[in-house]
Order: sequence, then structure tokens, then C-alpha cells
Amino acid sequence: MRIIGLTGGVGCGKSTVANLLKTEYNARILLTDDIAKASYNIGNEGYKKVIALFGENILNCEREIDRVKLSKIVFSDNEKLDSLNKLIHPIVWDEVEKNIAMAKEDKIQFLVIESAILVEAGYKKLCDEIWYIKSNKEERIKRLLESRGYSKEKSESIINNQAKEDEYIKNSDFVLDNNGDITELKNAIDKIINSGKE
Repeated sequence: MRIIGLTGGVGCGKSTVANLLKTEYNARILLTDDIAKASYNIGNEGYKKVIALFGENILNCEREIDRVKLSKIVFSDNEKLDSLNKLIHPIVWDEVEKNIAMAKEDKIQFLVIESAILVEAGYKKLCDEIWYIKSNKEERIKRLLESRGYSKEKSESIINNQAKEDEYIKNSDFVLDNNGDITELKNAIDKIINSGKE
């Protein structure tokens, strides 16, 4: 099994590449963001731990964690954000490892771990190779405006707070340029897949 770590800043097109790998190569996709979000659901391990850390004032009337309330608390306080990450990260890590084991049992050929903080979170050691999805800032802002409804200011703020391009490149085996059209992207993926790197 070939484990591909997919990384890049917000709006660079990680999801597009993941979807192409899924449809064209039958890859199994693990989205660490989705695993983290699921851990906040009522009854899950993350739910209990987050409430223990931040208190019940982060719950809505259905007793679900209100992510807007939580994000307001953590994004204005680096210490609290760090505490949240330290709490959720081991839960996500365990889930990723379980999924890798299942994929091996199912004899999956390609498994993709997608994360904007793939290297920082330590997932690099679980991967056979790291792909960095590269896209210029203007294109990324345009995508965020269209797909997420973010303002230009919010998009720029998020981009500026993420790792710089040379950091991503330094930690990657392959760089995929996603400034062109879907055909160019497909061709670039085919080239890497067929490069013989196992």
C-alpha cells in the first residue's frame, strides 16, 4: 500500500486532488479535519474532553459543542488553542492509525492522508511520500470567496497565518502546481503516480 500525505495551505486545492485520487485511482481518503470534527460529536471522546477543558458555556441548546463559540475562545488565545490541539490531536492520530490498519487489511492500493498541518502534526512519519499542492495567493483567495464565502480580509488573514511555501516544499517529495485547469492537474497526478516511487 502506498500512503500519500497531501498537504498545502487553505484554498490550494487539496480536496480537488484528493477527489481525483479517489475517482481515478480508487484511493481511500482520510481527512484529518473531518476526523477532528467528528470527535466533537455528542458521546465521543473529544466531546467529553473539550467540555472538561472549556466548560458547558460552549454548548448550544441541543447540548452540542458550538464550534463558533469555541473558535472565538481559542483563536484569540494561542495558549487555549494549543491546549485544544493537544487534546484533540491524539484522538485524531489513533483514528488515522486504525484507518491505516483497516486499509491494509482491505488491500487498498492508495491511502491518502489530507491535512494542512501534516508535517507539524507528525503525520509525515506515517506516509510513504508527501505531496504539496501549490497555488498562488490570488487563486486561493478567489476559491475561498467562492467555496466558503469568506471575505478577502479573512482569506488573507488565514493564508498569512499558515506555513510559508518554502516550508511546505522543504518537507515534500512532490510539488503539484494547481494554478491551471483540471486536465493539467490530472496529468500532474498521473505523472507522480506512475513515477515508480513506492
